[in-house]
Amino acid sequence: MSVVVAHAFNCDLELSEILEELRARTSFRWIERDSFYWGDYISAGISPGVIAKIFIEEPGYLFEVKFSDNSLSWDWEGPVREVMDQVLPHIGARDVRPAPSNN
Repeated sequence: MSVVVAHAFNCDLELSEILEELRARTSFRWIERDSFYWGDYISAGISPGVIAKIFIEEPGYLFEVKFSDNSLSWDWEGPVREVMDQVLPHIGARDVRPAPSNN
């Protein structure tokens, strides 16, 4: 079982600019993706079993963190905050709030 946690946020950057910033400012390998269901988005492997994704969700974005390790199913808040703190400040994310996930 996996755990997916999502937060909506606003940002002044386009998705392509977010990708450039995260490639330049984080050690994660960010890639562009395209989905029939979700449209364009970007993703990166954060650590073994942890994937981050950023989707366009008008009028802003959706940031998801997926943990494939079910040992986190009861204690996910700390690891999610760590990932968010490593990613969102670099792109000027604001108005960050919990949201339903796409996955």
